[in-house]
Amino acid sequence: MDVEYAIELAKTEYRDAFNTGNIDRLLNLLSEGFVDMSEGHASLFGPDAREELRENVTKLLAKFQLELQVVIIGVRSFGDWAFDYGWHKLLLTPKSGGEPVIQRKRYLEIWQKIGDQWKIAIYMDSKEAEVLARQTVVETASSVA
Repeated sequence: MDVEYAIELAKTEYRDAFNTGNIDRLLNLLSEGFVDMSEGHASLFGPDAREELRENVTKLLAKFQLELQVVIIGVRSFGDWAFDYGWHKLLLTPKSGGEPVIQRKRYLEIWQKIGDQWKIAIYMDSKEAEVLARQTVVETASSVA
């Protein structure tokens, strides 16, 4: 199987696991040594990263219906390693009613082929530039006032 296709297939599994709230299915896509370098959070490694992800998704599922949309810009591979990058758009619809909250992030995932499966070894993300621009305007206005 072509590496790009295999990663796209794994990303589909990731999205579907997230959208159905199947945390075990989501965690199955992570390597045992998974590293989470999400923006605004301490970097976590291995079991700590996996447990933190489980806890965070569990908390989100308690309050929101989740819909993850993924746009893959590109996939590059080097033997048993690959990376993909793009955008994640997460719609959080409150179960109690109200307007959805939308989170947009750029992401980079480093994948490792373990046996015949591709697993996420490292995850990194950051806010989109438009979010940062609005945040900077608000921070600047606050500091001037």
